[in-house]
Amino acid sequence: MKFLKLVKLFQITKLILSNFADMMLLKRTTPLIPLPKGSLRDLKRRGNVFAASVGRFFLSPSFEGDASRFLGHKGCKNGRFFVLALLLLFVKPAFAQWQSVGDVHSYRIEEPNSVIVQAGKSTLRISLLAPDIVRIRLAPDGAFAPDQSVAIIKRDWQVLKPNVTETPTEIRIASREIAVVVRKSPLRLSFLDREGNVLNKDDAERGMSWDGQAVRVWKNMPLDENYYGFGEKAGSFNRKFKHMSMWNSDIPAYKADTDPLYQSIPFFYGVRKGKAYGIFFDNSYWSSFDMGKEDPERYSFGATGGELNYYFFYGPSPKKILTRYTELVGRMQLPPRWSLGYQQCRWSYYPESRVRKLASDFRSKNIPCDVIYLDIDYMEGYRIFTFSEKNFPQPKQMIADLAKDGFKMAVIVDPGIKADSSYHAFQSGMKRDVFLKYPDGKLFIGKVWPGDCAFPDFSNPVARTWWGANFDVLVDAGVRGFWNDMNEPSVFDVPTKTVDLKVLHNDNGLMTTHAKNHNTYGMQMTQATYEGVRKLQPTERPFVLTRASYAGGQRYSAAWTGDNVASWEHLELALPMLLNLSISGQPFVGSDIGGFIGSPDGELFARWLQLGVFSPLMRSHTVINSADQEPWSYGAKFEAINRKTIELRYQLLPYIYSTMYQASVTGIPAMRPLEVRLLDA
Repeated sequence: MKFLKLVKLFQITKLILSNFADMMLLKRTTPLIPLPKGSLRDLKRRGNVFAASVGRFFLSPSFEGDASRFLGHKGCKNGRFFVLALLLLFVKPAFAQWQSVGDVHSYRIEEPNSVIVQAGKSTLRISLLAPDIVRIRLAPDGAFAPDQSVAIIKRDWQVLKPNVTETPTEIRIASREIAVVVRKSPLRLSFLDREGNVLNKDDAERGMSWDGQAVRVWKNMPLDENYYGFGEKAGSFNRKFKHMSMWNSDIPAYKADTDPLYQSIPFFYGVRKGKAYGIFFDNSYWSSFDMGKEDPERYSFGATGGELNYYFFYGPSPKKILTRYTELVGRMQLPPRWSLGYQQCRWSYYPESRVRKLASDFRSKNIPCDVIYLDIDYMEGYRIFTFSEKNFPQPKQMIADLAKDGFKMAVIVDPGIKADSSYHAFQSGMKRDVFLKYPDGKLFIGKVWPGDCAFPDFSNPVARTWWGANFDVLVDAGVRGFWNDMNEPSVFDVPTKTVDLKVLHNDNGLMTTHAKNHNTYGMQMTQATYEGVRKLQPTERPFVLTRASYAGGQRYSAAWTGDNVASWEHLELALPMLLNLSISGQPFVGSDIGGFIGSPDGELFARWLQLGVFSPLMRSHTVINSADQEPWSYGAKFEAINRKTIELRYQLLPYIYSTMYQASVTGIPAMRPLEVRLLDA
C-alpha cells in the first residue's frame, strides 16, 4: 500500500514538473495538463494542505497568463518561478501526518479570565476577554510562545470571571452572551449562543492539529453558512468554497482566481440564519484558509509555523463583530480632508515642466483635483529620500507653487536602500545597524529599482525611528502624501520575489526569521512612516498609502488594490475587493481608476471614475508608457462627463468625510455591503 502511494505521489510530482518544464522551455501557450482527478484532494486528505493549496494555483489555467505578465512588470524577470518557489518553501512532505489533540485529562481556572485545559502534552488556553469575545491558544508541546502581536493594541479588558461547569463528558465556559463547550474525548470545541444554538464547532474527526511546526484547525461547515472578509482577495464577495493563502506577494495583472495578493488580513465572518460570528487567526506565517473547497462539509485554517491562536467574536450582527474586531486591532485615524478628494497619479509624471503643465490643465479645465503623485523617477537614481537634480532641480519651489493652486504633493517611498557607501541613507543605516541580516551577521542584499539594496528591519523600534527621521528631506520640501510601495517586500531576480526566509528580524527582541515577519513587513513600514511624519509635522494628520499590510494596518495607512488591469473584468473585480477589505477593518481603500496596466478607452475610464466617486480613495493611476490617463484624455464628450463625475465627488465630500470620521471612531466603514447587513443594529 505504501509503495502504491509513493508511486502515485511520484506521478503527481512528475506531472507538476513536466508542466513547469513545458512552460519554461517550450514557452507553452496551451492550457496546462490537469492533474489526475482527485489528486489535490488526495494531497489534502493525507495531511498536505499546503501542497494542495499551492498546487491548485500552480496548475490553474490562469497561472501561465499571470506568470507571463510578471516578465514585463517593472523588471520582475522571474515570475514564472514564483509559484514553484512557494511550493518548495512551504510544502511539507506528502507522507506527513497531522496529529490531532487528544483527550482532556485535567483543567484549571487561571485568573482573571482563562481556563487552562491539559490534553496529553498539549495545553489549551481559553480566555474570555469579553462577553462576546473568546481567545483560543493551543501549545502542542505544552509551552506557549511569548504573547506578542503587531496586530493587537487592546490587551487590557474588563475583568470577566467565566462561569465554569463540568460534566463527565464536557467542560462548559460561559458568559452572558456565549458559551464555549469543551468536549473531553477527544478535545473538541463548540461555540454556542445563550439560547444554546451552535454557532461554530470543531470538526469531529480532526479538530485542532499539528504536524511539526505547522498548525491547523478543522471546523464543521453547515451547508447554508456563508463567509466574507479575508482582506484583499480577488473574485466573488462570498468566499464560500474558496481556498485562500495569506502571503504578501507582488502579483501584477492578477485575475479573479489569483491568490495570494499584496495584503494579508486573516479575519472573516461566518453568517448563517441571520446570525454571524467572526474569527481572527492572528498568525503572521504563511497561512491558508480552505472554506469548503476540498471538502464541502468542513473548512479549515492554519499556518506553516507559529501558534494556533485565534479570536472568536459573536454578533449576532456583523456590525457588532466589526466594532469589536477593530477595538482589538485598532481603527483608522481620521485622514486629512484633502486626501478624500480626487488624486492624479502615473508612472511617472516628470520632469518638473510636465508636473506644472498637469496642474495648470486641471485648473484651466475647471476639473477639481487635490493631489498629484510623483513615482520613482522623481528620485536621484531611484534612491529614496532624494530628488533628481535633472528632473526636479527645485522641488521645494515647485511644490510651494502648486500648493498656492490648492495641490498637495505625494511621493512614492520604497523600502530598498541603495547599497552605496556614498549614499546618506545607507551610511546612516549601517551606522545605526538597522538593516536585515542573515544569522551569521551578513547583510541581506536584494535587487530592486536602485540595484543592490539593503532593507530596513521595521520590526526593530530603532529602525522605525531611524526611518521616520529620514522623511525630513521630503517634509521640508513640502511633500504631504507618502506612498509606500514594493513593501511585501518585493525583490527582483529571485524565484521567491522576496527576502530570503532565513534572514533574521529583531521582532522586538525575539530575533525571528523572515518567515514570521514577511506578512507584517509592509504594515510596520507604514507604522514607521506614519510615526516619523507625525513627529516631523505634529500639527498635521499624515496621509500614508500602502500596497502591503497585515491586520491592524489601518492604524497607519490607506490601501489600494495593487497593479490591476485596464479592463472591464477588473472594474468588476474592484467592488467586491474593496468591500471585503472594508469589512476586514480597512475602511480607507480604493483601486487604480482606469486600471494600472494597459490603457482604457474613454467609456471604461469614465465608468471607473464613477465607481471612484463612491470609493473612499479616489485615485487614477497608470503604468509607464501607457496612453495619457487624465480626465480630459478621451475627447470633449468624456471630458465633460468626467468633470461632472469629479464635481459630484466634491458635492458629496462633507458626507464622505463624516462617514470616514465614523469609521475612525467605530470601525464601521464608508463602503458597506448590503449582503451581510452591516447597517443592522
